[in-house]
Amino acid sequence: MDPYKGKGTGEHGLFQPLKENLTRGDAMVADSYYASYPLIADLLCHGVDFVFEQHGGRRTDFRTGEKLG
Repeated sequence: MDPYKGKGTGEHGLFQPLKENLTRGDAMVADSYYASYPLIADLLCHGVDFVFEQHGGRRTDFRTGEKLG
């Protein structure tokens, strides 16, 4: 249980304690709200895989990427 209003009650603030339960090999699936570079870097450092919807403001040209398989 957490407070419902005030500082730290947004989605990212409420997610922080839950993030501590993710361990190497876990996978996180979330919407585009969580697709931030700091969170992605943190998850990569801890070995957590993730799938996020791409934020609508970002454009990606998949033709320029590296084909992995």
